[in-house]
Amino acid sequence: MKVATQIALLAVALTGAALLGPRTVGLSVGGASSSAYRGVSLAGAEFGTHLPGFGGSKPGTFGVDYTYCTPQTMRYFAQLGMTHFRLPVRWERLQRTPGGALEDGELGRLIEALDAASLLECRVVLDLHNYGRYCRGESRYPSGRIVGAPTMDGLGITQEHLSDLWCKLSDRLRGHPAIEAFAIMNEPHDMGRASWRKTSQHVVDALRLHGNRTTLWVSGDGWSNASSWQRNNGPRPWIVDPLDNVVYEAHCYFDHDFSGTYQLSFAEEQSRDGSVLARGISRVAPFLDWCKRNQVRGVIGECGIPRDEPRWLPVLAALLKGAAARQTPVYYWAAGEWWDDNPLSIQPQDGEQAAPLRVLLER
Repeated sequence: MKVATQIALLAVALTGAALLGPRTVGLSVGGASSSAYRGVSLAGAEFGTHLPGFGGSKPGTFGVDYTYCTPQTMRYFAQLGMTHFRLPVRWERLQRTPGGALEDGELGRLIEALDAASLLECRVVLDLHNYGRYCRGESRYPSGRIVGAPTMDGLGITQEHLSDLWCKLSDRLRGHPAIEAFAIMNEPHDMGRASWRKTSQHVVDALRLHGNRTTLWVSGDGWSNASSWQRNNGPRPWIVDPLDNVVYEAHCYFDHDFSGTYQLSFAEEQSRDGSVLARGISRVAPFLDWCKRNQVRGVIGECGIPRDEPRWLPVLAALLKGAAARQTPVYYWAAGEWWDDNPLSIQPQDGEQAAPLRVLLER
């Protein structure tokens, strides 16, 4: 039986034919309110991945090279009304060998974080922060073996490896009340001979055949860049999901090279581009328009500005306003105890609320 036929039969068995119709833009993401809520990424569990030799056999030491955010940080944001978290994790730590068993220690730490969120009545998007790759000890950037790209040494990473990971995580996390969505891959880019469209569809097919009904976030190729979304991903959606429960994830930063590193000062950005203040709309609009035109749901999975440069605040506010008008959730990048000295961090410092956070909390 063809996969497409199996998927269709599964959909009817699980949910009935009504779910096979198109969704309306603006419906909830993962069961949340239909309002365009705002969340925050909790950085830490993806740290330490640029160490020499990083990979499944050398994943780093917990508490030294990487960490998970504490319940105190979750509580801080939850008390302000930001109850949606994006939790970046690394494949190599969860599965030391592609296709192998999940690593119980790392899985336990992940579940502890989910349990803490659940106690606070918060929701978590589990984000595989791997850029379309799996590291086998490569230390040069971009490190890792591209998912779906053929290799000469027989150590390639296949789309089956990626779906295997998600199916095993689905089994172990099934029914956890904190799970908002599975973000199946962060920022795939420069995929070479691999097709991210085919790989992402394969993962969706595998999870649905496995009986998983979780909301699935699918990033776009080209770093998920909102402004170049159609150029990198085509004019039409590519995922066919029998449960019609897929959200397309784009990222949006405002510096000159779209990287979010903000290497130039605001004055230098403005001297290069007199319309810099319009970037809050101009850079997110192509993705929002694509979602509206195709009647699919979208999310801004990352955006961020330097916390100590107030001239970026109206740019962020414009993005938030545009996303809210399209009922599109926005997740800020980022917070976390180990990340509080980063210029983009909205982790509280000396009890002071970050200025970008105040903009996020405005309605």
